[in-house]
Amino acid sequence: MILDKKDYIKLGILLLLILLIIIILLFFNKKEENLKLFKQYDYVYSSSTNYSDNEFISELPQININSKSANEANNEILDNYYDIATMENSSYSYRYSVYNNILYMLIETNIYDDSQYGNINYKSYYVNIENGNVLSLDDVIKILGLTKNEIDNKISEKYREFYNNDSLRNGMTFEEYKKMLILDDVYTLSVEDNVVYVYKKINYTHDIEDSDNFGNIYQIKIKNLK
Repeated sequence: MILDKKDYIKLGILLLLILLIIIILLFFNKKEENLKLFKQYDYVYSSSTNYSDNEFISELPQININSKSANEANNEILDNYYDIATMENSSYSYRYSVYNNILYMLIETNIYDDSQYGNINYKSYYVNIENGNVLSLDDVIKILGLTKNEIDNKISEKYREFYNNDSLRNGMTFEEYKKMLILDDVYTLSVEDNVVYVYKKINYTHDIEDSDNFGNIYQIKIKNLK
């Protein structure tokens, strides 16, 4: 096959476009990496580990992003960590993921008591890894294509599941049962393995007779992501 002048021009343009795409990809990847405080770590790392007298482990997460709002979040995490981790019979743990350039970090704190589940609380931090901005819950709900009504309905469905499987509900109606469970309207979101979950503190006043019917009573699946 013999190429004429026009074919060489087309080939040259194609090669230039490919080169331009590679340069753009490298630029944006470098831009993201430049936001990291420590290049050798991922976007979240453990900066401290604490072992209590009862061998409960607490890990201090730090967001590895160099921005004012991420630094403020780290200071808040630091204060909360030492409030919890220094208490007897307590633990402080975290998990995180990155989805579509948003860092989702979920922190779980537990002060163990005589109940089956202890006193568990959840808090999430959401950070745009491209610009370092910390996002609000409302921002993330919109980014994930959700609505508050959709989330509220999923939470209500979970309460109904509890009600139907709880042999210790002692004749309560569903509405009475739901009022017992609800402490407040606060919840947090997490993305794990391309699935959106809500984590919400529940006022469970008695042990669950068959916990296999419930799984994690604080975790509510909202939707699968592509």
